[in-house]
This record gives sequence, structure tokens and C-alpha cells, in this order.
Amino acid sequence: MTERRTASISSRKQPQQARSTELVSAILDAAVQVLTSEGAQRFTTARVAEKAGVSVGSLYQYFPNKAAILFRLQSDEWRQTSGLLRDILADAARPPLE
Repeated sequence: MTERRTASISSRKQPQQARSTELVSAILDAAVQVLTSEGAQRFTTARVAEKAGVSVGSLYQYFPNKAAILFRLQSDEWRQTSGLLRDILADAARPPLE
């Protein structure tokens, strides 16, 4: 019996330089555009790379598959929402609604 491969949802590596940070940002922006315009069914790494204007190889340096891109988008959204809620709750000038 062969062992089943599991998809990795973590990034391959973290960008170290400004140029690579911009590349990852372009990939994530392109991913949102592909999801918005074509939907989840047609979401592929090739479409994301094309929309970002990078090679698929460059995309794969940072994301092993489309699941990793989607996980990163969701994680970023959770982080942003958590920060927003934390700021709202910490604002003493705005009492909670009754």
C-alpha cells in the first residue's frame, strides 16, 4: 500500500529583501483578482502567476501549491480582522453598545 501525499499549506520560504516582498505581495494581489474574476473553480497557480506577471517558478519559490496561497490569504484576513477588533475593544472613548 502506498502512502498518500498530503498537500502542504505553509509557505516555502519567507521573503528577505524588499524585491521579494514585493513579489509575494504581487502574487497575493493577483490571487485575489483571479478569485474575484474567475472564481475558486478556475483558480490555479498558473493563472495567478500570469496575472501577477511572474513565472510559475517564481511563484513556487514562495508557495508550494494553490492551497498555500489560499491559506495565506485567509491568514492575512484573520490577522487584519483580529487587529481591527482589538483596536475597537481597546478604544475607551467608545463604550460598548448596550
